Amino acid sequence: GTANIEFETLTSMTNYWINAVPYTSLVPKAGNIPSIAQYLKSKDFISTAIHPYNGGMYKRNISLRNEGFDTFITQSEMKYTEKEGNSEYINDKSAYNETLDVLKSTDENQIIGLITMQNHTPYFKDNFSEINFTLNNTNLPEDRKNTIEAYYQSLHLSDRYLGEFINEVSQLEKKVIVLFFGDHSAGLFDLTNSHSEKEVRDLSRITPYFFYANYDNAFT
Repeated sequence: GTANIEFETLTSMTNYWINAVPYTSLVPKAGNIPSIAQYLKSKDFISTAIHPYNGGMYKRNISLRNEGFDTFITQSEMKYTEKEGNSEYINDKSAYNETLDVLKSTDENQIIGLITMQNHTPYFKDNFSEINFTLNNTNLPEDRKNTIEAYYQSLHLSDRYLGEFINEVSQLEKKVIVLFFGDHSAGLFDLTNSHSEKEVRDLSRITPYFFYANYDNAFT
């Protein structure tokens, strides 16, 4: 789930044995906990978290601080607040622009944790001025079909904004490494959600990830 994968990625701790939402049930009570942010702070990195939504959701305003993020920028503090059509969520373009501003704000080393919102449910076609993807030859109910088409449109725009972000990062003089990952896929497809084989069901949860660096020999 959303905050669980975030917790696992930032701390390298598994949530398998806890079987809860660490951000709400564990991290706020634990005080400072080991994380990539805590480690890099010990190396004099500046730590910033960005989330274009309510900072109290999943108690991120407490948990991210306990993980070592000294600054937390939420929708209330963001300078960029563009949304897609009637969507309630700030889009990824604005989230990336906010991140770029933080990156450019200092020459010191930084770790930035960005938790985006554009691809969050619900998916409505009227969130978009244009739909580039349509489902054909399907017996799905119209509302289900519309939901999937809106989901694809959201991914399409998110990919575009990610490409623009990577292009901007590639032009920065400071060295930057980007880790991009998803918390879980949308779970919209019954073929995977209810399949009898675990390997197929897992397809509804697995998301891609990648590393990008704007300089040579970053991973050698």
